[in-house]
Amino acid sequence: MNLQSAVCRAISARYWDDKKLLQQQTIERGISEVKRLAPELAAQGITPSVKNLASVMTHPEALWREEVLQTLNEVRRSFGELPEG
Repeated sequence: MNLQSAVCRAISARYWDDKKLLQQQTIERGISEVKRLAPELAAQGITPSVKNLASVMTHPEALWREEVLQTLNEVRRSFGELPEG
């Protein structure tokens, strides 16, 4: 393996590591926002739906992540809005 190839691989690895980190941060921010905002919306009589949360979230793109949607469903179940299961 020559030096140029090694450098390219190192750059590529760094890119993917950074991308994974950003994805994880997006998920964590989204979960945090859902846990904070869903009860606030519910207290105002507003259903904490994806649409309603997206309008008040700082990072609504996080709602596309499965983990964030799972958190929303768990929060809504705790309010009795969704059946257990």
